[in-house]
Amino acid sequence: MRKRVLLSILLIIAVIATAYFVVLSSVETNIGDYTFKMEQGTGVGKLAQKLKDERVVKSTLVFHLADFVYGNGKPIAPGVYKLSSGMSLKEIVTTLHSTPWARYVTLPPNQTKEQIGSILADAMGWGTLDRNYFAGTYAGMQWQRYQDFLLGVFEKEFEWSKIEKETFLSLSALYYDDQFDFLKNAYKAGTYEIPVGVSRAQVAGILIDAFTAGTEEQQTVINALDETAMYNIAQLIETEMELMPDIVALPALDVTLKKQNGKTLLAFTTSYWNKGRGPLELIADPATRGRKEDVVRNVFQRIYRLDGDYRERVSGSFLWHQAHLHYHFEDFAVYELEAVDIGGADFKQGLHQKSTFCIRDSEPIDLSHPGAERGASYSICGKERQGIAPGWADSYYYTYVDQSFDVTNAPEGTYTIRITVNPKDRFDEISKENNVSETTIKLDVANNTVEVLSEKQYGLF
Repeated sequence: MRKRVLLSILLIIAVIATAYFVVLSSVETNIGDYTFKMEQGTGVGKLAQKLKDERVVKSTLVFHLADFVYGNGKPIAPGVYKLSSGMSLKEIVTTLHSTPWARYVTLPPNQTKEQIGSILADAMGWGTLDRNYFAGTYAGMQWQRYQDFLLGVFEKEFEWSKIEKETFLSLSALYYDDQFDFLKNAYKAGTYEIPVGVSRAQVAGILIDAFTAGTEEQQTVINALDETAMYNIAQLIETEMELMPDIVALPALDVTLKKQNGKTLLAFTTSYWNKGRGPLELIADPATRGRKEDVVRNVFQRIYRLDGDYRERVSGSFLWHQAHLHYHFEDFAVYELEAVDIGGADFKQGLHQKSTFCIRDSEPIDLSHPGAERGASYSICGKERQGIAPGWADSYYYTYVDQSFDVTNAPEGTYTIRITVNPKDRFDEISKENNVSETTIKLDVANNTVEVLSEKQYGLF
């Protein structure tokens, strides 16, 4: 009898509790439009109490039951959730277990723009594109926001002229690189509330607005400028002011065998073109100007600037070349013939050849290249001045003197013709990575045949 009574009482309690739960979970709230913030590390207990304190729910116990039933045991992610009037407890729980309206992102101090982008990407679930390009977007938006007064700051600091200021304005795409990012400190460390689904540009805008919020914008930005990056930019501008050459070695062409005076010669054509912003110009020492005898003359490389000025460096010598009957420049290029795969005895002759060169515009390569002229600027092997203009090449054809190796005793096999320009760093140029080219050949002197197998050029064409 007692057991029946106890079971009846428990059944009545369960029915009442269930009815209580069903009624409370179905009653619509009257909270208005409400933003609920779920902090990192908040458990269900604290969450339920906070919802009750803020009058979102009427009972923590009922919320626990609703979360158990409708939340499927999943944790609620930190973030910001939008709740509104008319929501039932079930709808509230479902909303809290969905994607938050906004996420919290904490940015530590002393982060590069790439690091900030990675932190945001991880927190917001960004794809590869947004992750990789955020730094450039952020830097570009900072630049657009502040450039008008920053130009004046740089102008005053480094005493720039008009052309240097123009160069500064034209290089803004580089300013997200850490070494040039003078605005790297122009962000506020802390925790941000970032709406889910906003673009990387909108996120950058949030960071920019937060940095100067409540302050005098210009002075706040000026106080945050990174002096090392500013100095690096000043050095970059100085470099960009110079119209530097960039001499590129093209692979050997017209590779052929010819007989001469009982010998077999491997002849080839070489070309070197200037893909730089300015000419490779070589000027003989004016102290030796006017001498009639053929003497070795010191040579200066003249490097021009955008403002019309120039600087010079000692580069080498002009000397009389009897075979060509004009002046040549020393140490311009080196030719090498290297055995790759040969049979029989080792081949030890004709592997290395230094040659002097007349430096001039012999043929155009790219007349659309910046600074290129339709006519040759350096057309003769002058005693006072030689050079290669942008977009033009200096070519030496396989019929010329010194454009060959003596391969009379070379065993049959595979060889590489290697050409190296500026081997002794006689002149300044933009890059030395493209100063080497290689042409791999199959050589058979006995049958008087040569076949080009491959060509390779280091650096960009």
